[in-house]
Amino acid sequence: MKKLFYIAGGIILLIIILIIIGGGEGDKNNQIVEQEKERNQPSFSQTNQNNLGQEKDMGNEDNLELEQSEQPTTENIEKQESLFKVLKVVDGDTIKLESGEVVRYVGIDTPETVHPSEPVQCFGKEASDKNRELVEGKLVKLEKDITDKDKYGRLLRYVWIGDLFVNDYLVREGYAYIYTYPPDVKYSEQFVQAQREARENNRGLWNACKETKKDEPTCEAKYLDEYQCSGNQLMRMYQNQDCSTEWESFEFCEYGCENNGCKQQSCTSGWKCKDADYEGYQSSDCSWSSLNYCEYGCENKECVIKQSPPEEEIICSYNAYNCSDFSSHAEAQEIFEYCGGVTNDIHRLDADKDGLACESLP
Repeated sequence: MKKLFYIAGGIILLIIILIIIGGGEGDKNNQIVEQEKERNQPSFSQTNQNNLGQEKDMGNEDNLELEQSEQPTTENIEKQESLFKVLKVVDGDTIKLESGEVVRYVGIDTPETVHPSEPVQCFGKEASDKNRELVEGKLVKLEKDITDKDKYGRLLRYVWIGDLFVNDYLVREGYAYIYTYPPDVKYSEQFVQAQREARENNRGLWNACKETKKDEPTCEAKYLDEYQCSGNQLMRMYQNQDCSTEWESFEFCEYGCENNGCKQQSCTSGWKCKDADYEGYQSSDCSWSSLNYCEYGCENKECVIKQSPPEEEIICSYNAYNCSDFSSHAEAQEIFEYCGGVTNDIHRLDADKDGLACESLP
């Protein structure tokens, strides 16, 4: 029996050992299979990156098609929101568009760099370089004032790149002078303020070019007696200390600007009602004289005369009379006017509403 017991125990122990060994190998095989699956299947992050890359490529293709379909042309140049690509910068205040049009900045002037008969002026190269840095090869928005083109066929425009107003920037940072020429004066006051700021802070050309040659005159800063009209705005020439001049807004003309001056109010001379209480004489310069107070009001250019009521009591609150109640037109007319005339013909004495009561009476 003991021997059988030992044999049975040995068999059970061997079975247990075989089971343990088999289970370990199974786990190992399962781990190997899982690793192989992971190698053959891309990770979530890699899949997303690949998808994002494909979407980006597709987006680039869409953007390219959009850019090609939105190439600006001269046909839509008056559309304020259109964008135009700058092919090259000519100088500090002139650019050439991809469409072939040349644009001259309105309201400003930079030192010359490409003038055929003049040398390169002080700070001209710096102005051209700054303009090139700002706009060359970029999309800009163009804004028209009044004049479309100058005598050379160049478009006259204000230029924007994003929210940056290029004309104003060049003046405010000392790369350009203001050059106001009516009727294109929409931003003239803004440009004047920008130039004063640049000059007071010695920016750009106001610092580099401030040395005056002995043969160059200096001037007293003052207004000159030169005027121009721009709509209802009177512009006056202002002379700077460097003898340069600029048009500044001088006066708003209430009655319009004409012949380089504000039009004056004009009136027709004669006696007339100044208001509901006064009669007076008005001169051609619209001044009043010889005013009379009208106790009963002023109408039709003269004081209203009080109507005297008849001796007997007159009824005006309801229809109490007919034309047959009167012996004459004058008697009926007196009652008619006393009760208010056409505005209160309670008795219906004026059938045709011409202001005459009982016209059939003698």
